[in-house]
Amino acid sequence: MVLRTSERPELLAAAVEREVNTLDPALAVADIRTMDQLVARHSGAPLSDAAVIGIFRRRAGLVLVGLYALLAYSVRQRTAELGIRLALGAQKRDSLRLIMAGAQASLSQAQRWDLRVPGCSRRCCPVCYLK
Repeated sequence: MVLRTSERPELLAAAVEREVNTLDPALAVADIRTMDQLVARHSGAPLSDAAVIGIFRRRAGLVLVGLYALLAYSVRQRTAELGIRLALGAQKRDSLRLIMAGAQASLSQAQRWDLRVPGCSRRCCPVCYLK
C-alpha cells in the first residue's frame, strides 16, 4: 500500500496500523518505509558526472595503451622484413602504410568477431566500425 501525506510519515504509520487492524485483525502491517528510503535502498549511491567521465577516461587510456602495445608488438615481429624492404629501396611511407594496413586488418577481424574496443564510438574511432 502506498500513501501520500503532507505530514511526517512516522506520525502517520501508527494511525495506518490501527486502521488496518480495525478493518481486518488478521492482516499484519510490517516494513513501513518512506518513498525516499525505498528509492535509496534500491538505487544505491548515484554516480556524479565527473565519476562517470573518470571511469570512461581510464578505460579509454587502457584501450590506447593496449592498441599501442599491439602495434608495437607487430612492428617488432616484422623488423627484419621492414629492414629488408627499406634496403631494397622501399619508401618509409610505404612501410608505414604496410604497418597501418596490418593494424586495420586486426581491427576489422575484431569487428567481424564483434569484439568492439570498449570506449570507442563511431565518432571518435571510425576505424573500429568499418564495413
